[in-house]
Amino acid sequence: MKNSAFSRALCKNWWFPLLGAVIGVIVEARAIVMQPAEYVAIGKVLAGRISVAKVGMPDSSSSADDPRVTHVEILRSQTLRDRTKLRIAAMYPELHESAVNVNVKLVDGSSVLVVRGIGAEPKYTKAYLSCLLDEYLVIRREMVEATIESSMVNKVIEQVLRLEKTVIEKHQAFEQFKKSYDLELLATEHSRLVQLVSILRGEVERLVRSGDSSDEITNVKEALSRAERELGEISARRATAEQLKVELDNTLEDYKDWKKRLDRIDATQTVASDAVAIMERPQAAIEQAPDLLLPLSRAAAFGAGIGVVLMLAIGLGAQIRVKSSRTLLLQICA
Repeated sequence: MKNSAFSRALCKNWWFPLLGAVIGVIVEARAIVMQPAEYVAIGKVLAGRISVAKVGMPDSSSSADDPRVTHVEILRSQTLRDRTKLRIAAMYPELHESAVNVNVKLVDGSSVLVVRGIGAEPKYTKAYLSCLLDEYLVIRREMVEATIESSMVNKVIEQVLRLEKTVIEKHQAFEQFKKSYDLELLATEHSRLVQLVSILRGEVERLVRSGDSSDEITNVKEALSRAERELGEISARRATAEQLKVELDNTLEDYKDWKKRLDRIDATQTVASDAVAIMERPQAAIEQAPDLLLPLSRAAAFGAGIGVVLMLAIGLGAQIRVKSSRTLLLQICA
């Protein structure tokens, strides 16, 4: 058969994938066993709402929908890690520094954050996580105090009070003007005078063209002058009313904008006063069992793949050697 040598080689070396899988599992298992033990300390935090600036940066609206995200960012921040190292060095000088990874997980449907510290030294891992939670509360308190005492807040309050006073003054001035002059009556009188001036101007032009007596023209011009003077006064009053209205509206819009800022700051301060507490302090760090299933499965699959490749390569080599032998034999016979 054409592939008889290849098939015999496959049947002969069927155990290559199995051997590769076994070798892969042994190598991976040895690597896992040789890894240093990891210890896990677990704490829980009740994450009250928080809207103040994050550590080292201004408040971001990206976390406004779920305030717990801000708590997570604080717990993962480098600032908190640095302060934790200083605290643990002061409180536990007998402990040697060791690397500790911190994982924070949000519990769905609640305000609880599960904080895990993973390290090679059980005592240091437990102490590190405990100090980290303490420093987290300190940082949060400092953030709240900084928000309340911020000079920017005082500037916003001053601006709101100033604009509030200005709005009252503008409103009183506009109301006083409306009491002195009826705006609807001014509009009606303005329309009447505009029509009257137009009529009188046309009458003067007609009298001049028709050559009427100068006395009649004089009387019409005097009436026109009085109408134009009254129209000017009415127009000036309407312009004053319009200016007062525009100034009041603009000042009121500014006041509303600044009031919204102040309301957001007040809400931040109120929200920041919500309880944030450590629900569960870390107990003794326990050894974390390594995850065996996934890495061993990958190692077995990789080893088996190498075995399959070797088995196929040997089969192809046998097939090539058979073909080469047949070709050589035919040449000798010829």
